This record gives sequence, structure tokens and C-alpha cells, in this order.
Amino acid sequence: MKKYTLILSLMILPLSALFAQSDAISTIFINYANDARFVKVNVSSKMFELFSHVEGGTAEEQEFLNTVKNLTSLKVLTLENDAKSMEFYRLSLKKLTAPYAQLMSVEDGPENITFFINEKNGVINELLMLSGSVDTFVILSLSGKIDLQQVKKLSKQMSIGGMEQLDKVDPKSKVK
Repeated sequence: MKKYTLILSLMILPLSALFAQSDAISTIFINYANDARFVKVNVSSKMFELFSHVEGGTAEEQEFLNTVKNLTSLKVLTLENDAKSMEFYRLSLKKLTAPYAQLMSVEDGPENITFFINEKNGVINELLMLSGSVDTFVILSLSGKIDLQQVKKLSKQMSIGGMEQLDKVDPKSKVK
């Protein structure tokens, strides 16, 4: 019996490590979700599913609907007016390991913005943005089948702070 328990444990251990790595973003959200200093936004797959039943009247509306139809979730945590904002940014950066690949980072004066993607077989499944400054921290996770060109347009329409940095991404460039 001990032999089977040992074999089963050895089989499960690599799987749990895999799930822990791919679920780093959930860990970050869970760690800060009960902290009253954070503003939390969670848009579920049901909301995006509802968009799939809407018809766009204008070309811009139709483009918006085409972009969101492949999304499954949007999570945002924001911390403002807090001296520990850069500490949260640095700690979050350390937690992001495989399967996340850094897409780009921007240092713009006192603000740092880093984008990561979770990509498998050439399809981006998650776009992650971390932003930190002297008094503000933002983490944004967008999940689904993601087209960066469409997300760029969507972020402009929705005025999502920091996402304008995606204009600097060359869609033909390879991820680090």
C-alpha cells in the first residue's frame, strides 16, 4: 500500500506544480482581494457571453463586439494613494513565472508598466498588465482568445490606463 501511495504522490506532485505556476495570477488576486485598500473589478465570462448576442449598429460597435466575443474574463485590482504601491508591483513581478512570458516593459518617469502573455500554440490566452508608481498599483488580467491588435483598439475605446503602451508592441515581433 505504501508503494502505491508513493507512486500516486510522485504522479500528482508535478501536476500540482504545473497548476501552481499557471495560476500565479489567481494567487495574486486572492492575496489582495480581501484588502480594503484595493478597488476590485471582476467581469465574468457570462458578461462577455451576453455581448455575443448583441448586434453592433456602427462599424465601431461591431469591432468592439468582435473583440469581446472571444474574451472570458477581465480582472482588475487597483491601489491608489498608497506608499507601498511599488512594493506590490515588485512582489507581483516576482510571482509571475512560467507560463507567463514578458511581452514588454515601459519605464516612464516614476511609472513602470510590464505586460505579460500566457501563450500556447501561438494563441494568447491571457494578457496581463502590471503597473506601479510611487502611489499607484494596478494589475489587469484579460483572458480568452486574445488578438493584441483588437485589444489595442478596445483599450483606446475604453480608456484603460496603461494599456496605451500596447501601441509600442510590434505584432510581428517574438515574445521574450
